[in-house]
Amino acid sequence: MTATVQQQLMDAVQAALVAATTLAGANVHADRPDDLPMPEVPALLLEGGDEAITLVDHGVTLQQRDWQVHISAMATTPATARELAGQVEAALFASALGQPNGVPCKSLVLEGSKPAASGALQQRLHEQRQLWRLTYFTQGGQPYTPL
Repeated sequence: MTATVQQQLMDAVQAALVAATTLAGANVHADRPDDLPMPEVPALLLEGGDEAITLVDHGVTLQQRDWQVHISAMATTPATARELAGQVEAALFASALGQPNGVPCKSLVLEGSKPAASGALQQRLHEQRQLWRLTYFTQGGQPYTPL
């Protein structure tokens, strides 16, 4: 079965970040449901978010879809989390996803980032969470086929 365009994009983001050899190495996880153990840090956590749909052409029901993807750069220090987030930004814009009018992603925009920390002092995790917007096009009722 063919994956939805959202899943195609998530797979492409994950593959681009693994290939970029960031500080996270292969510790790039999409939709991870469990806690991140300290031995797996630094790591990148990817999570799909909201999607806005705009009808572009009423004749063929062409839809512009703007999908949010959250990427969390996880590390044991704030400086390492910020460095990892910088590597994510550089890697995604250098990848095929960052090229204008690619398929399936037509545009890639970093909308913002914010820091966070969690855990006890000995097990403290620092996070730099980025919000990305990935734009793609489909026809109405065709979530598997990008245009």
